[in-house]
Amino acid sequence: MTRDLVTREPFEGEIPALVAMALRSFETTFRGTCDDQDLDAYIVETYTEAAFAAELEDESSIFRIASTAAGEILGYAKLRVGHREPGVTGVSPIELQRLYVNPELKRSGIGSILISECLDIARTGGHDVIWLGVWEHNHPARRFYESKGFSYCGSQEFVMGRDVQTDLLMQRATSII
Repeated sequence: MTRDLVTREPFEGEIPALVAMALRSFETTFRGTCDDQDLDAYIVETYTEAAFAAELEDESSIFRIASTAAGEILGYAKLRVGHREPGVTGVSPIELQRLYVNPELKRSGIGSILISECLDIARTGGHDVIWLGVWEHNHPARRFYESKGFSYCGSQEFVMGRDVQTDLLMQRATSII
């Protein structure tokens, strides 16, 4: 699968496919972990074409798409500059705000390729630390990030409707290869 993989910036015309893949990945991971009404309200607000179009236009956002050579979106990463949570170190940190892979393709190497792309972008942009928030009960994601050299540096609240969850903050130096 990774042999035919292309990483690139998304095209505006791909927003519907990007939203569909992101929503499928999000629902597969989180459906059944909280109240359905809370989850549905979050989805309606977050996973829309308008929201993604705004994110693509936002100068603080950097997207990388993993796709087949034919253009099928397999996963994506979103970096965000200019934001930091308490506990995140570094002179110029960058946030890995999202890393989503098509649920049928998890553990295929796509996430690892996207992490490598994000680290390259961070280094090239002069960022010394890359950080993220991961839900405390998402153990597969936590293990994945740990395997990529991320370590815990704090926590933050993540509110989904009436459900207040805890995201663990993780970071790593971008100089680690």
